[in-house]
Amino acid sequence: MEGRLLRPRIQIAALLAGLLAVGPLPAEAQGGAPYGLRDPATCTPLYQPPTVEQAVQLIRCEREVVTYGEELWLMEDMKIDFGEVTTWMEMYDEMILADADTSKPVYRIHGSFTWTVCRTIANAGAENCRESVRPEQTGACWQTRAQGWTCFLMG
Repeated sequence: MEGRLLRPRIQIAALLAGLLAVGPLPAEAQGGAPYGLRDPATCTPLYQPPTVEQAVQLIRCEREVVTYGEELWLMEDMKIDFGEVTTWMEMYDEMILADADTSKPVYRIHGSFTWTVCRTIANAGAENCRESVRPEQTGACWQTRAQGWTCFLMG
């Protein structure tokens, strides 16, 4: 009976090992190179209220991705300004403030950007990207309970 109990575990371990050794990484692990563009933004934790430049980077690292459909989504030409300081409760009906420290202030932001959505050059040819201007967007920057500050701009 012990052999029967061990056999499924061995088969599962072999299956997992096989899945982990399946060849090249997906496009999301390759960054922007297959698209002829920059990589999606990445962030390091920020533990004080962000400057405008830091807020732009925080927004980008939340939204820029390479999708499983092999599209690269980048936020370009971003311009933001800070608005009024408010509370988590006042923002409650406007947007989800993930993992927010509800005792800390929330900074409203507004701005604009251009979504750049691209397919790989190999799949789309010379015109592999399309752009969509997003004017007059709103959002917020807030402190989380564990990860420092985060920012999000709608659109």
